[in-house]
Amino acid sequence: MKQYEHPPVEAFELTCILHALSDPYRLSIVQKLSVLQPQPCAPLQGDRPKSSVSHHFSVLRKAGLV
Repeated sequence: MKQYEHPPVEAFELTCILHALSDPYRLSIVQKLSVLQPQPCAPLQGDRPKSSVSHHFSVLRKAGLV
């Protein structure tokens, strides 16, 4: 399984977090994941292409949100 790099908590920046949440699709991902139970990624994809979903997860990961 691919290991992703996550920023340390000390590196979190408010502007980066707000930018990540400014997109409605990324905000919906965070809201769906907020139930604090493991969830598969497939239902989060919807009708979007995998490359688009990967991009959105990358932005959320760089902001430290997922």
